[in-house]
Amino acid sequence: MSLKIKLKPHDKIIVNGAVIAADDKPVVITFLNNARILRQDDILLDSQIRDAMDADGGFYNDSWLYYLIQLIYIDPENSAEVQPQLETTVTLLCAEYPEKADDINEILALMAQGHFFKALKACKKTFPDCLQPKRKVIKNPESDTHHAETSTAI
Repeated sequence: MSLKIKLKPHDKIIVNGAVIAADDKPVVITFLNNARILRQDDILLDSQIRDAMDADGGFYNDSWLYYLIQLIYIDPENSAEVQPQLETTVTLLCAEYPEKADDINEILALMAQGHFFKALKACKKTFPDCLQPKRKVIKNPESDTHHAETSTAI
């Protein structure tokens, strides 16, 4: 089963960790086998996350959850490095949004089954604004650090 992706001029996608950009003209790419693909509109950039972090580097919210899933999806070989941050983020999000705990657990179940793209989609459904990082950071109770609670759109 093949997958065709149409890219507009200057659009970017990530394929198996490699960033691919279209030139000045539209292009159609056909994938004839499975690949880890993220379109430009589904990518949360490292710079967006860094800009939204608080002064102490703490960042535990829905955007961070999406970003961590994205990292695992793009670079599964290094998923063990991300796992502790993912666990902390999930714990804090479930405490902050208890009404979304079942949805968050469904995201984790999809990840456990290896369905990372579906997990990203479920994260966007559960947290519709997760691709627009905000400066609202959930306080980590294990830390004495006070995190910013302001919201700044990027």
